Amino acid sequence: MIFVRIVKLATGLSMPIRRTKPTPPKPSTHHNKPCWQTRWRESNLDTGKTVSKIKRWYNATQSQITHLYYDWLNNEFAKLSDTPNYKQTMLTEELCELYLNHSKKTYTKNGKPTSHLSNVITAINELVAREGKRPMNMMDAPALAKYRDAVIKNPKGRVRHRKTVNEYLSIIKRMYQWGREQGVVNAQTANDLQLVANLQPRRTKAKERKGVKPVAWQTVEATLPHMHKQIQDMILIMWYTGMRPQEVCVMRTKDIDTTSYKGIWVYRPHISKLDHLDDHEDEDNRKRVIAIGKTAQEIITPYLLPRLEKYIFDPREAPNANNKATGRYTSDSLGKALKRACDRAFFPSEPPLCREEGETIGKWRYRVGRDTGLSATYKAHRDKHRWNLNQLRHSRATELNKHYNMEAAQVSLGHSSLNTAQIYAEKNLELAVEIARDMG
Repeated sequence: MIFVRIVKLATGLSMPIRRTKPTPPKPSTHHNKPCWQTRWRESNLDTGKTVSKIKRWYNATQSQITHLYYDWLNNEFAKLSDTPNYKQTMLTEELCELYLNHSKKTYTKNGKPTSHLSNVITAINELVAREGKRPMNMMDAPALAKYRDAVIKNPKGRVRHRKTVNEYLSIIKRMYQWGREQGVVNAQTANDLQLVANLQPRRTKAKERKGVKPVAWQTVEATLPHMHKQIQDMILIMWYTGMRPQEVCVMRTKDIDTTSYKGIWVYRPHISKLDHLDDHEDEDNRKRVIAIGKTAQEIITPYLLPRLEKYIFDPREAPNANNKATGRYTSDSLGKALKRACDRAFFPSEPPLCREEGETIGKWRYRVGRDTGLSATYKAHRDKHRWNLNQLRHSRATELNKHYNMEAAQVSLGHSSLNTAQIYAEKNLELAVEIARDMG
């Protein structure tokens, strides 16, 4: 060891310096100036001394810093003296972290994260668990195909639906497209991943979703008495207009035009599933427009409020209101109320599932839950007799298609396609008004 040291000193060479990988850039200030900075440590193997180094960028935005950082990492930092000539690259888990931060800002509506964000998180977690420590540009089509086949089962071993797996696959593809836009993913990797095909129906081990079928009026009518008045009226409004659950939950007096069309009201929801397709801030130019006929008008009229901004259906005004109730219903709370009503309306009447003489509801639940076979039988009975809110829209579509045509159903229910919404425009509203006038 002494000999090596003497030789190094005699020849004028220095012992190599070991450098840690610089940290991801973080916002900071230097001399009261905003900047981005990264840190790393340098250890001199000759003296044993370790020092901390900092690199700063000024006047860089968050969208620019990722490109600047990796450009510096792959060029200036890699060429430092005594540093091996290697190519630094971002790990897959680092790309996932950047894209997740981007998604949290992108997939929001009215200040709250959308349901799509939970899919992004799940898809990314599955990828990090399998490929997180590999350089991101080593990801190729075969590796992504293995990921697609692996996520058919969730961590608990349950089989996912085919469309869910395809959604996860598309999220990973979009992440690499976004990385290419940021300049951190090479073109070959981004293009190669687009070649991976979605799972096809009946050609995979993934489950297929059951189609949503219409619900018969007799079933709806039997369920209504087991809800309180507000929920009953919201269900009836959805039946007569084909509104989405969210649209009936956010109804406000100010969003209902009662004068423009004789005998017909026009409702423009301020929150809608199509908000991300809507490029208009003006209330009169919202794409989702719902025509309300006389039958639905009679249901809504008692709820119209002098306070135009207030939601007309307020759970705090319902009988036996929950202390935690907020100013409006949500799709989830409305759906849970419907499930409870279905369970009461179609309670088992045949043994062994029915309640025995003198048996309280608590004892009945204990008896059914304790017996595994009986519990499975009751679950099958319950699932058979439950229906959901979206079936009301399918019933409305079936009725409209029967009396008019498919165009009438698209118009009244609010087609989800942007192209369709642009094609029909005012023609759609006129047709929707005529349908509401005829069918209530």
